[in-house]
Amino acid sequence: PAAQTPPQAGAYQTVASPQPMQLGTKWLTVLPILLGIGAVFNLISIISLMDTLDGIPLGFAFSLPTIGPAFAVAFFATIALIVLAVVSIILLVRRKKAGYLCVYALYALQILANIIVLFAYLDFGMEVVSIILSILIGAVMLAINVVYFGKRKQLFS
Repeated sequence: PAAQTPPQAGAYQTVASPQPMQLGTKWLTVLPILLGIGAVFNLISIISLMDTLDGIPLGFAFSLPTIGPAFAVAFFATIALIVLAVVSIILLVRRKKAGYLCVYALYALQILANIIVLFAYLDFGMEVVSIILSILIGAVMLAINVVYFGKRKQLFS
């Protein structure tokens, strides 16, 4: 008699179960480094301004009408940016929610301070391209961080 072959079992296909989307954290690694570099540059600029502001004694520069308050805003905002950067770095490394909130505050302060300085510089007919660029960079960085941290809130306590 002819050999009978057993009926073939149906082929099983395995379907991979959908994995939860894993969001990257590379930006969380790079951001503290960028904040640190920015803080160092801001510290250098503050130290260089401690004696004079473009050759003008600092106290006198602050007392100038219209532009003086803008100098003061820029000076003290830069100090605040240094502090916010250091606090942000510490809190981000520790994965604390306040870390990304400090990052938001840092870029919002950068934008606001530069807008104030921009109007003062415009009143005096001074060059404003670098200030406008700083406002744009601050706005882009704020937007990037809001989107990034908005999708990763679960990583922070």
